[in-house]
Amino acid sequence: MNLNFRGYPMQILSELKRSEINWSLSYFYDLGYEVKFGDEGNGYKASAQNFDTLIEAIEWLKKQVLIHYPDSHFAKQMNLGNN
Repeated sequence: MNLNFRGYPMQILSELKRSEINWSLSYFYDLGYEVKFGDEGNGYKASAQNFDTLIEAIEWLKKQVLIHYPDSHFAKQMNLGNN
């Protein structure tokens, strides 16, 4: 089994961390992945669940961050890579 955790999805998560943007991700067998953008202390800007794959969940998170923070460091980094 190849456990290569590099690549585009990990780039997104790394850039979110670098940009100090809060998010959470969870998984439950019957419901799939759930993603929350924001945090408990400051509130969640968006959340969604029932993603079948981790990639779908991360892509949704990326889109939400770009909508809510279009001028952020994260948005600039994502646009540099044309991702």
